[in-house]
Amino acid sequence: MGYAADEDGFGKYILGDPQSPIAPSLFGLSVVPTTSIDEGSFLVGSGDSEASEIRDRMEMQVEVSTEHTDYFAGNMVAVRAEKRPALVVKRPNSYVYGKLVSSPA
Repeated sequence: MGYAADEDGFGKYILGDPQSPIAPSLFGLSVVPTTSIDEGSFLVGSGDSEASEIRDRMEMQVEVSTEHTDYFAGNMVAVRAEKRPALVVKRPNSYVYGKLVSSPA
């Protein structure tokens, strides 16, 4: 049990449970780690459905086969899964890309 200022009347924490994981954020925006952007660069976007959306170019396909070389004799199975999503950007000005520069200090 925490201090009275930390909890409401039901014993729940006012600013969130200190044991729950915290999502990374910067200036109130969600931070998404990626290896698709070079180090020292950034991409900031609204994430609003009016700015962009993800569409399916192809539905999910899963294929299973035992006909590869000696897979049948070895009791092995090859599985191939494929999905082709597409990012449709309706408003390119909703995204800002740039390079981070070091502080003069």
